[in-house]
Amino acid sequence: MEPTGARTKRIRALTVLAATIAVWWAPVVASGNPGGCVPGWAERAFPINPLDIGLNGEVLAMAEFDSGNGPELIVGGAFTRPANGDTLLHRLAKWTGEGWESIGRIDGLSVSTRINAMTVFDDGSGPKLYVAGRFQGINGEEITDIASWDGATWSSLGDGLSFDGLAKEVRAMAVHRTLDGEEVLVVGGDFASAGGLPSTKHIAVWTGASWRSLGGNFATGDLNGPVYALDVHEIDGEQVLYAGGKFFVYSSGVSNNIARWNGFFWSGFGEGVGEWPESTVHAIEIVDHGDGPIVYAGGDFEDSAGSPKSGIRSWDGVSWHDLGGGVGGVTPHVFTLETLMIEGEPYLFVGGAFDSAPALEARGLALWSGTDWSPLPSDVEFGPSAVFRTSYVPTEKTIADLVVGGQFSSPDLRSSAVARWRGGVWDKAPNIGLNAPVTHFVPGPIRTELRVFGTFTNAGDEVAAQGAAIWVSGSWQATDLTGVETGPDFAAPFDDLPLPIIEHDDGSGPACSPFGTSGRRSLGRRY
Repeated sequence: MEPTGARTKRIRALTVLAATIAVWWAPVVASGNPGGCVPGWAERAFPINPLDIGLNGEVLAMAEFDSGNGPELIVGGAFTRPANGDTLLHRLAKWTGEGWESIGRIDGLSVSTRINAMTVFDDGSGPKLYVAGRFQGINGEEITDIASWDGATWSSLGDGLSFDGLAKEVRAMAVHRTLDGEEVLVVGGDFASAGGLPSTKHIAVWTGASWRSLGGNFATGDLNGPVYALDVHEIDGEQVLYAGGKFFVYSSGVSNNIARWNGFFWSGFGEGVGEWPESTVHAIEIVDHGDGPIVYAGGDFEDSAGSPKSGIRSWDGVSWHDLGGGVGGVTPHVFTLETLMIEGEPYLFVGGAFDSAPALEARGLALWSGTDWSPLPSDVEFGPSAVFRTSYVPTEKTIADLVVGGQFSSPDLRSSAVARWRGGVWDKAPNIGLNAPVTHFVPGPIRTELRVFGTFTNAGDEVAAQGAAIWVSGSWQATDLTGVETGPDFAAPFDDLPLPIIEHDDGSGPACSPFGTSGRRSLGRRY
């Protein structure tokens, strides 16, 4: 028998799952302890997928990486475990196709320990996954704020980053090809220097072997405020680096919070976006809708009086625009921008914390065609407090058309903090529960079969079942079970009855299966 503490922990976890599944279980005929079976709890009795297959905290960064087993989705953020599970994930995990798996323990003493940025960079020895944020170690080793992973080993980056009394944190990374053709990793955030070098404040370059300033031998390229966003776009065969955040540059006057690097110095875009230091650019994306590239900047923008403005603007090469009024809300924020192809046409995907776009309700998600707003086609609803902080569209569609992360949940979606949108619909966890009470269980003629009776009309999402179904080999089958004795119904409240138990062998060995209702006892089995 399991130790009392472990059993209590399992009961608590299963109770949470039962409370989230929209099925109310009624008592069964059998009760007591058949065959002298001592009741206890284990995690697998009809493996009902929990309503929430997501994570218990914010997702802030995502990337696709092949560590030797094919491309996998890696996510980072402020979470510590699956939403409905006890597996420790320590702010970094990969999706296996069946669940979340840790790839490293991110250590930190602060509640603000987190992963903010993630990208894949080949430093000459093969592609590595780079993760960055605010942390003090990985797997017990002293590796601070930025690290690389080759699929087996975590490594620090030279002498790392330093700070001068301010909070030290990496917020953005991008792979950039310089004017001389060298591929480097550009790192932005809130730090004083990289590797102790001059002109590396808030932004620096990692070559794969050492740190240097963005301007190289010219020792230039740093910025006077933190960098929150980096983006690279190719124009006439040359890559152009864009940076956004909370800073200003001089370019025919002061330009706030967004700038472009030409290989030698930073230049601004008119007056920039929002007021400094009240505003912040969190995301940059360049999209060509057919008439040339347009620079989009998303963030939280305020005027000089501190009043919020729309969280997104566009630059057409001459001036800034509000995108038909932009996104709305009490304090609209845009945190992520991606180019998304829909029926061969490029759209700007916009994610953040807002509740509307002109003429439509948009709970943190919207599409901009270049001329008009539209909702992201969706068969689920998100709550008014949903915040979408990061998104990912793979170059080769091996993971999904779109993956979003942030702080959100949806009963329809059955996931928190992370979700996939593919081919116009959201991926959902399978539901194999029942939509009304169960009144009786009967073992079938073969040992792996269990017959279930009740007032339900659906078994899971797919099987129509008029009060009767068979559970076999991990799934439901519909049947009328004509002539099978179902036993009497119970009218008494469940809490006035003994814990009902049925002994059943599903192929993995004999087990006692206790069943409960009212959200206080839940489906489980004892091996």
